[in-house]
Amino acid sequence: MFGGNDAQGIVGPDGQVFGQVDSPGWRKEYGRRVAAVMDSLQTRDRVIFWVSQPPMRDDDFARRTAVINEVVAEQAADRRWVVFVDTSEVLGGPDGGYVDRLPGIDADLRQADGIHLSRAGADLLARHLLARIADELARSTDR
Repeated sequence: MFGGNDAQGIVGPDGQVFGQVDSPGWRKEYGRRVAAVMDSLQTRDRVIFWVSQPPMRDDDFARRTAVINEVVAEQAADRRWVVFVDTSEVLGGPDGGYVDRLPGIDADLRQADGIHLSRAGADLLARHLLARIADELARSTDR
């Protein structure tokens, strides 16, 4: 999981500045960068599990990280060696949005900042990822 600090201005290879996540060209340039990282990780028999940013408590930060997650998911969809893991399915509420707690978990999922995972949130996500990895291994041995 990385990219939490990426929702800011970026400069394209030609020097053009894209100041905001929703500015023209930002998605394209960020997608180019994500694609380059994904492509650099490709090797024979390797699967990359790219973990999305979790739902955020702050509305503005949630909007910006949603753009990051959308771009990453689009790039992953074009690469069979990349599995996009949407953390909103694990750490989000019924609508996929931010929640402090989930039923059956007697602890906050996040630290006080509403961004970073608590031990309970990290453990929940780790269990989910281990299950996804086990599923992928089972599929690959069936081929």
